Amino acid sequence: MKNVLFILYFLPFLNSCAHITNASVKIIPLHILTQTDTFHENNKTSINHIEHFLVETKNNDTAKIYKAINDYVKKNAPLKAEFYEYEMNFYMASKKVNFERINKYPETVTDLFYTPKDPHIITYDWFNGSFAGVIKYNKGNIIKK
Repeated sequence: MKNVLFILYFLPFLNSCAHITNASVKIIPLHILTQTDTFHENNKTSINHIEHFLVETKNNDTAKIYKAINDYVKKNAPLKAEFYEYEMNFYMASKKVNFERINKYPETVTDLFYTPKDPHIITYDWFNGSFAGVIKYNKGNIIKK
C-alpha cells in the first residue's frame, strides 16, 4: 500500500519532468529557464511567458522529430489566453547541451545556445491567446516561418 501511495504522490512530479511523445523522442521541460515578464502600459497589464524544452532522440528523421514536438505542443501547451505572448522553444540535446549541464550551470545557457551549432530547432508562438505560428531553425538560422 505504501508503494502505491508513493507512486500516486510522485506521479504528477515525474510526469512534469519528462514527457515522451513517442518511443524515440523524449521532451524534457527546462523549468529552470522559464521566463515570465509583466508589463504595464496604458492601464493595461500584459504578461509574456517563455518556456524552454530539451529534445532527446537518436532519431535523425527531422520530420518525425517535428511531428513528435507538434504532438507534444498540442497535448501540453497550457491555456495561452492568460498571456499576451506565450512561447515554447525546443532545443536539440547533445553532449554539450543536456539536462544535467543546463541545471548545473543555467547561467551558461546563452553560451550553449548561441553558438555556430545552435541547438534551437523550433519555436511555437501565441499572441493574445491566438496561435501566431511556428519558426523552424537550422544552426541558429530561420529556415521556415
